[in-house]
Amino acid sequence: RNRFQLTIAVPNERQAGPGCLFCYFPTEVQIPLPLLAHATVELDETRKHMNDTRANRHILKVMAERIAELAEQQIGRPGADGWEGCRLVTPVGAWDRELEQFGIPAALKDAAQQKKLVPVLGGGHRCAMEANSAPGDAATYWPARLFPEMAAAENEEEQKFSEYLDVEPLPTDQLLQRLLAANDLTLDERAYAITGLLQIRRPPADDTLATRLCDETETPLPAGASAILQPAGELPPLPTWATIRFLHSELRQKLGLLLETKDSRELQQKLRPFGVVEYSLAALIRPVMAEASRQVRDRPHDEIGRAHVLNSSHGYISY
Repeated sequence: RNRFQLTIAVPNERQAGPGCLFCYFPTEVQIPLPLLAHATVELDETRKHMNDTRANRHILKVMAERIAELAEQQIGRPGADGWEGCRLVTPVGAWDRELEQFGIPAALKDAAQQKKLVPVLGGGHRCAMEANSAPGDAATYWPARLFPEMAAAENEEEQKFSEYLDVEPLPTDQLLQRLLAANDLTLDERAYAITGLLQIRRPPADDTLATRLCDETETPLPAGASAILQPAGELPPLPTWATIRFLHSELRQKLGLLLETKDSRELQQKLRPFGVVEYSLAALIRPVMAEASRQVRDRPHDEIGRAHVLNSSHGYISY
């Protein structure tokens, strides 16, 4: 049984450039990864290129597997940012034609996908098949407790790592389903989730989106309800049966900062998919009266209920 030597060296510098393959001396075989590799492969007469032999194919396949193992080991080293493993296996440029001929890119990717290289919101790392990537710009918008398997990508570089390893995006409908099932979202979680939904290229169109907003009592809005930006000054509380609510003032402030809006009108326009309407007296009173009429119409034999609805709606309008 023939033996061979294989050594892989990883520079300490994160910005290290692509390396090459050595066989005691450097060859012209370029490796688009931040590492240097030495292997006792069989070379041609120029000593710069590899011969296509069964032994060489085996050696290079083992090299791909060792690189994936080394990538997993990089995660725990001092100064690692969580993405060191992915950084080591993600090519920065095209693969050398000789390495492609030997099937090394596919072998490395397959081996890397089996390793726990992807940092996730829930803590730790998962292999590519057990993680999901975030829809939209970044994972920072989504509560870790609801999406523990989501890849913790915060910028374009980290998103490219996930894409290279074929981390499947979390379907938008599943993301929205989990958000809708959470009845205990904090104001911060609501603000970030709403901002994240607006960053998605194809945001969901659903009247349940309004339920991610909340009124001044931190009560989620009913599905199909509208929110209105409360003006300066005090107004009496809206009737509990009204289909319009004042948006929680602190949530409004957080959304304004996250969405980088200049004024209330711009904020309202960005939040329109969530049923937020621009403030005006007509916009406030019209849905109150419409709902009051509907409730009175639907209670033909409930005199007390009809009187309560009429009194609360008239009392609000006469304020």
